[in-house]
Amino acid sequence: VESKRILVLPMESEALREVVWVQYVCSSARRDSWHHHLVRHFNKPGPWQRRCEELPWHLVEVRRWNLLKENVADLRTFEIMFKGPLKGELLQYWRLLTQGPLFVTDELATAYDQSKAKESVSREGTGLNNEAAQLLSDLDRATLLGMTEARTKQ
Repeated sequence: VESKRILVLPMESEALREVVWVQYVCSSARRDSWHHHLVRHFNKPGPWQRRCEELPWHLVEVRRWNLLKENVADLRTFEIMFKGPLKGELLQYWRLLTQGPLFVTDELATAYDQSKAKESVSREGTGLNNEAAQLLSDLDRATLLGMTEARTKQ
């Protein structure tokens, strides 16, 4: 009797990722095709733990924002994710959906990343990090709206 042995390797292995990419994926279009295939697989009726783990991630990868919103807004899915170990992921998906940016192509995402990198480099000359710059921006906005500390306490 021949026993079947299965070798399980962690996907953190960069060498393994490269082999999978070269053998099976080959291009970003093909990558999206695989993600769509997995979206169809995990989009079966009814929330279950594995679906809650996988479906939102694949929806983000193929930029299906409306389906992502419907998925994380489903009450049963929300409950499974919120009460289990996926609470952090659930909150990240909601943050992404509410705060963006929600790009529809790789090119737009790359252009945005490049502009943010340039902005960060120019900000380095002023000594501000991202959090400090965001805080100052929020304070400026609050001041323009007349939101003083005294008024906020009322």
